[in-house]
Amino acid sequence: MMLDCSSTAFAICLLVGCLAHCLAQSVYYVDPTKGSDGNPGTQALPFKTIFHARDVVASQELPTGGVEVVLLDGTHDMTTLPFSLNSTHSGAPSKPIVYTAAPGAAPVMSAGVKLNATQAVAAPSQIGNVKLPSLTNEAKAKKTSVMQISLKDYGITNFGSIICNTGLGSCPAAGESERLELFFDGEPQTIARYPNINSTTGYWDWMNIEAVVDATREFKFNDPRPSTWVNETNAWLWGYWKFDWADSVVKVEAIDPSTSTITVNSSTPPTYQFEKKARWLGFNMLSELDAPGEYYVDPKTGILYFIPPKPLTANTELIVSVGSSLIQANNVQHVAFANITMAHARSSGIQATNVTNFNLTNCNVINVGGTGVEVQGSQSFVQGCVIRHTGCKGVTISGGDTKTLTPGNNVLSNTVISQFAGHTRTYNPGISWSGVGNTFKSNNVSDAPHAAILGGGNNCLFESNNVSHVGFEVDDSGAFYTGRNWNTRGNIIRYNHFSSIRTRVPVFLGSPSVQAIYFDDQMSGFEVYNNTFFDCQAGVFVGGGRRHHIKFNRFEQCDTAIHFDDRGLTWQTSYCEVGGTFQQELEGLNYQEAPYATEYPYLPNIMREMPCYPVYNEVVGNVACNCKAFMDFNVTQLAQWRNTIADNTENAPKGCV
Repeated sequence: MMLDCSSTAFAICLLVGCLAHCLAQSVYYVDPTKGSDGNPGTQALPFKTIFHARDVVASQELPTGGVEVVLLDGTHDMTTLPFSLNSTHSGAPSKPIVYTAAPGAAPVMSAGVKLNATQAVAAPSQIGNVKLPSLTNEAKAKKTSVMQISLKDYGITNFGSIICNTGLGSCPAAGESERLELFFDGEPQTIARYPNINSTTGYWDWMNIEAVVDATREFKFNDPRPSTWVNETNAWLWGYWKFDWADSVVKVEAIDPSTSTITVNSSTPPTYQFEKKARWLGFNMLSELDAPGEYYVDPKTGILYFIPPKPLTANTELIVSVGSSLIQANNVQHVAFANITMAHARSSGIQATNVTNFNLTNCNVINVGGTGVEVQGSQSFVQGCVIRHTGCKGVTISGGDTKTLTPGNNVLSNTVISQFAGHTRTYNPGISWSGVGNTFKSNNVSDAPHAAILGGGNNCLFESNNVSHVGFEVDDSGAFYTGRNWNTRGNIIRYNHFSSIRTRVPVFLGSPSVQAIYFDDQMSGFEVYNNTFFDCQAGVFVGGGRRHHIKFNRFEQCDTAIHFDDRGLTWQTSYCEVGGTFQQELEGLNYQEAPYATEYPYLPNIMREMPCYPVYNEVVGNVACNCKAFMDFNVTQLAQWRNTIADNTENAPKGCV
């Protein structure tokens, strides 16, 4: 009988495929303490690294139901490289890849190095030509003093750098080395500065510019303290130099005590210019190491000097950030992370670009120098997470096509986002949003100097979020901020609660004014209904915009419930006039054709319907109690401009929120 080679080959292929499928595991275990990458990855013989688990999963055919990579207790080291994923590490619709904690375990993916607190010793009073200052009364009361520990003893040779944030909201890019941070029992410490953070309020204290000598290079000070900084070789200044809503840092080049003048390095100019009375402080100076929770790293010797917030013990957890970022995913599909803590990166926590079904559930992303979580793609979600102590943004969600209005269908929900914008104070919100058709629901955003939610896009939903205690360090800003765009349409803000939205720190270049919802510079076309506002300087601020529907909201203890202005008729006509910026941007989207003309049927006629007037707004069924003013614009004039103001209760009894 003749052998049918083709049939035999086919049978062999079937056999090999079957064996590969049968050998594929559906669960792999990773134990960073007791595991070995020479093990098979079973519960009894786990891998050591998540990197090896990733590569093993990528080398096999995924079994039906997908694969779980189970992380056991311990620190999973990300100091050398981030956990990188690309298309070869993707799952499939019925075969997802899930990285998750073992039941009862609390694994940490960390880019930090733990220091032995018992190796810290008392620092001398004189270090080189710098004399340590007297300790604050708080430090004396806590019985703490300046300690030192060598980072080189831990193999650390990159001591970080201060990034000059020359643009609004600029942050270190993924992979870019930012400052080295110290964490004491899980809490970030403060680079030595003057003035110190106010120990009573927790707000930052500042000095003020006495006079400007050169708008981008030189100014005079009136506090005697900077004259003592002449021996500092790596001093930086942080300030709101021109506006009380825009911060940046500059590097000191020279200090002249005889003229009380500071000159800054020409490569680090302020974002705008120096202005008389502007707020500023000095930081990254050994001679200002005087308060509990402060630290300084000598860039030449690699010695970390710090004042513990409480006396050191053998159980004190001291960690310094070393690795750049934690997770980088690009072109990845059907991958999830659950119940894992990610921490101690110098720049980004999680950066996921061009992803589909990339999901985070019940994860903690804490103590990172850049943005906590960035997701750009579609059909992805972040839910039940905690994002805390980030240098820049808390979470960035973007996805969908603004030209075709195709939705991204991403969801951010039930996530706590707090204490963000630590390294760049402004334009780094808790939630940064863009794109089309994304949902932001039941999140808690709090405790930051500038905006809580900032961005722009189309057909997005903001529902049942709680926003509190933001905007406390700035003026002319908003907890929910968006502005200067007529392409942005179809967004809904409903059932949210805003509270304690006020400027709390003295400002000197403007007037204290922070809005809960700020539609700046003629931003138009939002639905705002059934929200509550408590203790806000302004509830809803309409800066010249049109077609906002503000209905059934409740305001209590607000200075002004609803603000309107007509800036399009006065100082901002160049944007809204025929042929102006807004029309040019709309024409770039072919706004008189589908999909914009069908999705927003009023849009094709916008340039023929009083384009610079705040028209077609509706303020209906709102209730205010114990507010200084319900509206601060002439209601008769608004009605003449085709607005509807009806059925509002301006002076209800207390307790309406």
